[in-house]
Amino acid sequence: MSEPIISGYPYENPYSLYFGRRISFIQKKAEQGDAEAQFQLARYYYWGWETERDPAKAVEWYTKAAEQGDVWAQINLGDLYYSGNCVEKDYSKAVEWYTKAAEQKWGWGLGQYKLGMGYLNGEGVPQDYKMALKMFLKAAKKGYKDGQIKAQIALGDCYKNGKGVKKNSKKAVEWYTKAAELHNKDNEYNKEAQYKLAKCYEDGFGVEKDIIKAKILYRKAIDYPEASKSLNDLLSNPANAEILKKHKKDLKEYKEKVGEYYNAYSMVDKWFNDFSDEDREKYMEQFETMIINGEYTIFTYNDVLKKRIKDFEEYKKNNPNSFQKRYSMSKRKIRKWISETSDEEWEEYMQKYAPVVAVEEILHHQDSSFWWIY
Repeated sequence: MSEPIISGYPYENPYSLYFGRRISFIQKKAEQGDAEAQFQLARYYYWGWETERDPAKAVEWYTKAAEQGDVWAQINLGDLYYSGNCVEKDYSKAVEWYTKAAEQKWGWGLGQYKLGMGYLNGEGVPQDYKMALKMFLKAAKKGYKDGQIKAQIALGDCYKNGKGVKKNSKKAVEWYTKAAELHNKDNEYNKEAQYKLAKCYEDGFGVEKDIIKAKILYRKAIDYPEASKSLNDLLSNPANAEILKKHKKDLKEYKEKVGEYYNAYSMVDKWFNDFSDEDREKYMEQFETMIINGEYTIFTYNDVLKKRIKDFEEYKKNNPNSFQKRYSMSKRKIRKWISETSDEEWEEYMQKYAPVVAVEEILHHQDSSFWWIY
């Protein structure tokens, strides 16, 4: 069904009444019937925080909190029954608690995902692919990100294998892509989603075959059990040799081009900071002549550049307090990025942004390390 995640809330909520509190305070509130306190007390007993670890008491307090409707207690209790951890394994009871969590407004998708896995595998309920698909769709569109991502991967699998729905390679890729691009509560990307998307690009399944994208995704997913072998197989495949060789050459040229962009930034940097208003006007005349004569070909759109400068001056005027800090940060970020970016990151950046033909495309690309004018 799903791997147990006996961890309580998806994060430690600093706004909780019980955040950072001693067990004595939580115990008192739990005994007074507070569901959140009961849930937190169960966690303390489960992990042995400020007390000896006591699985039986953990189950007792998880159950009390779950019976009062605490959604995370319901999910954790379902995990215990599913895994046979602290209690006798019982898929039916696991599904019972996952169902209660899934029915709540604030189930955050994780309950729906786990219930969907029960229907998919026929654990605790009769196997029903259509019900599994229904649960996955609910979980994939909202809520707690770990559950959302897992549901999106599960949907990709359903479309790939034709479970509960007609096989559709493009839909499978669509869901794998969504899962691969959504980071979890710890700001990490899902390795399984990246791996499965890489396989699609390598095989041309539901998407145009792209060996380079597959290589990049395999590297991102390198901690996933099968990713390392798949990457080695891709790199050692003679059929891919010419593509990889050309890409290596393109990568070297692109890194040199970005270096040229930074040289241009140094000129703009000087113009922004060191010149008087009179010198700036004179400098611009010389700069325009350089552009016209083709001496600085990367500034291919002079009118656009002038508009960016105008936008910049307006920003600086309207945000006098934040300008210098933001500008200094952007310069440090760019220098660090150029000097420390790995070959793998360069490959990804080139895939995403190349070919860049004018400086304004860098200045105004909101996903780029260069974006700072606004």
